[in-house]
Amino acid sequence: METISLTSRDKLKLMEEIFNQMDIYAMILDETNNIIMINNKMKKDFGNVLGKKCYDIHHKTSAPPYFCAIDLIKEGKLGIETFFDDAVTNKWYEINVSKVLVEDKIYYVHLMTDINEKYVNAQKIIELNQTLRLLNKILRHDILNNLTVISMSLEILKTQDLDLKQKALMSVQKSVELIDKMRDLESAVSSGGRLNIYDLRPIMHELTVNYPVKFDIEGDCKVMAEKPWSQFLPI
Repeated sequence: METISLTSRDKLKLMEEIFNQMDIYAMILDETNNIIMINNKMKKDFGNVLGKKCYDIHHKTSAPPYFCAIDLIKEGKLGIETFFDDAVTNKWYEINVSKVLVEDKIYYVHLMTDINEKYVNAQKIIELNQTLRLLNKILRHDILNNLTVISMSLEILKTQDLDLKQKALMSVQKSVELIDKMRDLESAVSSGGRLNIYDLRPIMHELTVNYPVKFDIEGDCKVMAEKPWSQFLPI
């Protein structure tokens, strides 16, 4: 690659300009975690932190935390980490640190992205899913109790119409099986397992056999699922 020769002053000016154009928090640190360069975004939100330790700025500690991305680099690992700044902004950030060798000196480029909104929303989704699973568990328990009572009542019910009684018992049993299948479906969805493509057309044909209603299925319907949907549907 061809380049135009630049003076050391011009190179520094160019680096500062590139840094200041970044829409993320950027710093350069030496081997002892001293901040030797920052961009305008960093200065705006965290102040003039030149000469200070990065862990003192973000954590108000006298030593790097156990999850320090620079220490990860020194250990030969990827310098990528997510952390909570509890000293200045009270936000979540994603850190990406790279090691740079300039002549015989080592520096670290410390890039920090604000992911607070995304992180908080993700945590809310997790909490809501946990709440939803709890509610489903309670509902399944209550419905199963009610179905058990209905089933016992049907067993002792005095009626001459045995077919009607048998249909009622079969409906109760199918409801119980459906609840069990929905529990399996909930578990499959929440586990994040590998999804495969399935054609619902043959499954729907199999379903319609059990009902005295005329069905007309047009075209194919493919869905993604962890295992065949027939295991979850009341066939």
